[in-house]
Amino acid sequence: MLNLENDIKHNVDQIIHNYRNFLLSSWRNITFITELLNEQDKEEFINDFCQANWELMVEGPLCSPGGYLEAYGYGADSNGASSRILYPDQVPTHKIVCNKIKDNVINKFNGLILKEETLDFDGFVNNKNNSYLFEPPFDHVLINLSTEHIIVSLEDVRFTIEPVN
Repeated sequence: MLNLENDIKHNVDQIIHNYRNFLLSSWRNITFITELLNEQDKEEFINDFCQANWELMVEGPLCSPGGYLEAYGYGADSNGASSRILYPDQVPTHKIVCNKIKDNVINKFNGLILKEETLDFDGFVNNKNNSYLFEPPFDHVLINLSTEHIIVSLEDVRFTIEPVN
């Protein structure tokens, strides 16, 4: 018997990569719209766009009814204190984590090899001059460590889902 919920959860990595591909294919249109906005409105539009589609394309397939993912990147700006677009009063029950797929995963900010095996995913970014931008090619991931943010190469990690502690 086919267990669709288990099949979807085993494809977390594919669902996350699909979301990245969606961002890449949409970015030209996003840029067209945001060129008409001031910097603050531009940032808010991008955050809202990314969060809304995160909830639809990633959270929807991965979370059972009553389950919610942590916000993508900075989350939405349109619902006051909530970082969510849909169900703004809900709190996260799950998070996306990055699991290292090789031993020598490097923190692109300082060149050091990461000791952590599991890393909390924050969003896709572009590594530019040892800094990051939320723009294509989205070939790095922003990781939220307890004391800092770091970036690692997308090709060095695989995505899974875990309950929020």
